[in-house]
Amino acid sequence: MYILYGGRFTRATLVEMVMLEGDTPYELREVDIVNWMPALITPDGQALYETAALNLYLTEQHGLTHLAPSIDEPERGLFLSRLFSVHDDLEPIMKLYFYPHRSVLDEKDTLTIKQLAFES
Repeated sequence: MYILYGGRFTRATLVEMVMLEGDTPYELREVDIVNWMPALITPDGQALYETAALNLYLTEQHGLTHLAPSIDEPERGLFLSRLFSVHDDLEPIMKLYFYPHRSVLDEKDTLTIKQLAFES
């Protein structure tokens, strides 16, 4: 069974979506997100991290070709572009929105950061 480390409002949610889509059994262990999150422990004990890498690993390990085209399919390149776009473009905005206090020196600026993230 997989063990997924993450928590509310973390990038682990994106990994959970793939696991649920593939009906893949897992246990969610909520932790403080100051560390590298999400982290996934595979059934053989290997620790993996980074949302895009975890989702790609899961789709390939469990044959979820409806989520990720196989390496020989023409759609593979576009899939990878979109996967990494979500990781590189959307996740930083989500982090600013849900954790604005991490990006300010003065606590009074948190609402401004959150609003700017929402408008992005």
